[in-house]
Amino acid sequence: MRHLSDGTLRRIYDEPLALTATDQAHYETCAECKTRFQAIATTARAASALLELPAFAPEPGAAFRSVQARIQREEAARPPRWYERWLGRTTLGLRPLATPAIAVLLAAALATGFAVSGAAGSLIRVFEPHSIVAVQVSPSDFAGTGAMLVPNQACPCSRPPPCPTASPVRSALASFRTPRDR
Repeated sequence: MRHLSDGTLRRIYDEPLALTATDQAHYETCAECKTRFQAIATTARAASALLELPAFAPEPGAAFRSVQARIQREEAARPPRWYERWLGRTTLGLRPLATPAIAVLLAAALATGFAVSGAAGSLIRVFEPHSIVAVQVSPSDFAGTGAMLVPNQACPCSRPPPCPTASPVRSALASFRTPRDR
């Protein structure tokens, strides 16, 4: 008679009820299969013991204190920055005002530098229009967008009323010339 395979013997260890009646009958009568089973069971128990994890109980308070202590150690080991040295020399009454005062002084120096160097004028000219071009738009331009541009659908009147300021606006736009056009 054939003996049970190692996979079948392992299945006996993992799932004893999954065996067929024939395999179960052979196992109960075969001493060699029982010794092989004991070796496989010992290996399986050793593997599961290696895979077992210790119980884990997180302690957020202790972890937070540990991180705070590490941050304080690293901050104490770091040399002070230039503004921290300056703030350390000021009196305790002026210390809350020192940081905003430094920010205001740096902003004023930056603005003065832009104004003196002429960079402010070039920054303003970046947004100056150089030309105005009329763009023709037709309903076919919106065909792929899903927008509904059917005339007279939204308004029951056949024609919108004329805008009273349309002609002065058109004449002002027509007479508009940029510095480059002159």
